[in-house]
Amino acid sequence: MHGSSPLAEARMIVKQRRRDGIKCPCCTQYVKDYRRTLNGRMARALITIASVSKFYATEGRYGLVEVPKLLIAAKDGSGDYGKLRHWGLLEPAPKSDATQSRTSGRWRVTRLGMDFAAGRAHVKSHAWIFDDHLIALDGDPVYIQECFPKSFNFAALMAGKDFHLR
Repeated sequence: MHGSSPLAEARMIVKQRRRDGIKCPCCTQYVKDYRRTLNGRMARALITIASVSKFYATEGRYGLVEVPKLLIAAKDGSGDYGKLRHWGLLEPAPKSDATQSRTSGRWRVTRLGMDFAAGRAHVKSHAWIFDDHLIALDGDPVYIQECFPKSFNFAALMAGKDFHLR
């Protein structure tokens, strides 16, 4: 690495090895890319959010939903719902500067998210995430029902659900 700075060399080493995990030579923090699976709990949370999102729609867009309160009320404690943004299925509302939390807690289902929840679209099965940022999507394309175990009664979950804007 003739001519490059020690910091530049360290950055290159970390970038090359972070997929498997590496301790940063500068700060000793563990650095790793994580491969996340779009799983049944995330899919169930998306269906719950999508099923009420249309009631808050404005100007042809699905409305913002107070997701933590909704999932508690629905007895669906999946904390992974925020990762759905990496697949483009949810988007967070802008966060106010007054709060120290990572998000406002309000989320909007995207058009792709609504189509995926309704079984009309597929997405890649996995997301590579580094420091809460999407690196890449990979894996086979999956429809929402494929995110659940084979023994799960998907039809019962979807009974009476309508995801179309009125």
